[in-house]
Amino acid sequence: ELTKNNGPSAVTVDGAYRLRTTGPVTVYQYNPLKATTTNDASLLLPVNTWTGNYLVAARTEWGGIPGFYAVTARQDNTTVTLKPSATGKVIKAGGGVAADGTGVVVLNESDVLQVMSASNDVTGTIIAADKPVQVFGGHECTDVPLNVAACDHLEESMFPIETLAKEYVVVPPVQIPNDQADKGQVVRVIASEAGTTLTFNPDQPVNKFLANAGDFVEITTTTAKFVVTADKKILVSQYMVGQGANLGTSDPAMLIAVNPQQWRKSYLFH
Repeated sequence: ELTKNNGPSAVTVDGAYRLRTTGPVTVYQYNPLKATTTNDASLLLPVNTWTGNYLVAARTEWGGIPGFYAVTARQDNTTVTLKPSATGKVIKAGGGVAADGTGVVVLNESDVLQVMSASNDVTGTIIAADKPVQVFGGHECTDVPLNVAACDHLEESMFPIETLAKEYVVVPPVQIPNDQADKGQVVRVIASEAGTTLTFNPDQPVNKFLANAGDFVEITTTTAKFVVTADKKILVSQYMVGQGANLGTSDPAMLIAVNPQQWRKSYLFH
């Protein structure tokens, strides 16, 4: 129900499973290669970091294939309230979600609400729950930019709004196979609160004022390295461009930038 669903939006009962360990672990999930034509991966956040407040990063509907976000409950009787952004108000209705993207949905432990976009982009949607949840954002398969081949699945965990910051350092990934060259990317900066002012160093050619919570600016194909600061908390999402941009062979993947306050001196990774 989750891997090959292009809509409508729906609740999948027991669509998630729980992993417990006797010691600390780092966990990633990889969507199967054939589930959505091509794959991406996501870090999984431990339940002690979950909250009830999230801001969604995704991508716009492309060629009839939807962007999405998904909400997973940790506890029974979790009430989830959906507040669509200016771009997130055209949804494939279902599962308690209206066509305008609004809804109040009750989930039990391990239930998954998957909301699918129609002719729009669910980026900037705000999720509010009365108990801790995890939220994913992404796309079934899309070109980045929309006119540059080839499409890939996008998927990433959203960090809770409480953990977002006002400053991020943005750098591009490297190319494959030439890892001495920078890979192009598209960057979005998303406001968690109304009236957010942005500053870029060095400056980037985008709007610097986000009037509403959920509004965002997009820096199109770029290899720029910059610091973005804001007067209110922001979410920064990065999307590798497709190989049709002639910036390396790899196709789109998505990540959520980590603010410098959360950087560490050692990492365990796969």
